[in-house]
Amino acid sequence: MLIEREEAASKIYAARFARSDDALSIIARTSVAVTTLEDSISRTTAYEKAGADAICLVGVKDFHHLEALTAHLSVPIMLINYGNPALSDVGKLSAANVRIVVNGHAPYLSAIKATYEALREQSGTEGSELSLPDLLSKYTLSDNYREWAKTYLKSVDDSN
Repeated sequence: MLIEREEAASKIYAARFARSDDALSIIARTSVAVTTLEDSISRTTAYEKAGADAICLVGVKDFHHLEALTAHLSVPIMLINYGNPALSDVGKLSAANVRIVVNGHAPYLSAIKATYEALREQSGTEGSELSLPDLLSKYTLSDNYREWAKTYLKSVDDSN
């Protein structure tokens, strides 16, 4: 769920004026997969006008989608593509003003799994191997995180 566009833009605006080091970049992130193209364009326009130094897009489907999302922007784009092969042409990415591409969390998740397996082997621990989702659930306190998010990151609809 995304917060309201005006609230997000206000946070960006406030961050811009709270910034004490001009070398710190304010990158506004939005998930374009959970909203319409029109809403995504409206959001990113508002974020740029509020002073974001760059826009981070998550959930872009393909280059047609990317071009529609970035045509109106002048700030650099950070793209989180989770290794989407439809977004691998470096020339097209550059033409859309994409300056940073992140392939998601795969390296981090692989490191967690490898660390767990190495420690399990070194300790001589017998037992079944945990799948990555089970491993993450057990050691990252994901249930606690979800509860904290509900408690401390209430949306307008959740507050009563």
